[in-house]
Amino acid sequence: VSFATMEGNPSSFAVGHAGVDGTLPYFYQWYRAGVPIPGANNYSYDFRPRLDDSDLDYYLVVSNYFSAATSAVVKVTVSKDVEKPTAVTAGSLLKQVVRVRFSEPVNTNDAVVLANYSLQSATGAAIPIYSAAMDTNNPATVVYLQTGPMTEYGTNSLTVQNVRDIAETPNTMDPATVS
Repeated sequence: VSFATMEGNPSSFAVGHAGVDGTLPYFYQWYRAGVPIPGANNYSYDFRPRLDDSDLDYYLVVSNYFSAATSAVVKVTVSKDVEKPTAVTAGSLLKQVVRVRFSEPVNTNDAVVLANYSLQSATGAAIPIYSAAMDTNNPATVVYLQTGPMTEYGTNSLTVQNVRDIAETPNTMDPATVS
């Protein structure tokens, strides 16, 4: 079995306990290149592959007190991320919060720097930005900006710059304006 992905992209493997005889409890251990992965002790394994994960084998051993079974081996191929992130959407919530969604996971330290954002009203007046925070439900891809009051009429414009992705060699986005 093979699995191809790009470095840093959220990836996941999951299997059941098929093949293990006996009763609970079941014990799970994921392996990378034949070595147990610390903390990977569940039926699923979520990770963000790095370039050095490429061409390595992953598998799961499920056991109980009476038997053990090994899953099929998955060979992972990881491609280098050469794409720059983009600000895909920006929408106003509650007239003082802007939700910004990026095209891929971004560097959290960059994403919360206020100097990387500029917000203008439909008339071109600057709207202050007071804080930036990552969305806990969409970590690394969504940022909330707490702003000064925005008008209900007209389209506001948000300029975003200097935000890098999480690639091993980070790609910096081109400055972009979204409305």
